[in-house]
Amino acid sequence: MDRLSPPSPSCRSVFREPDKPLTAEGYTKLWVQLIQQMERSSAAAAGLQ
Repeated sequence: MDRLSPPSPSCRSVFREPDKPLTAEGYTKLWVQLIQQMERSSAAAAGLQ
């Protein structure tokens, strides 16, 4: 009986990279990028209304 390989994930974790551990500074930098992206999206949506 052939086994099927599990499907690849549709998203990837930005907090976990196999080649380097996540530092507090790296974690903070990722949160800042996420907040800035959310603010840009919110501002763009407000401009369309």
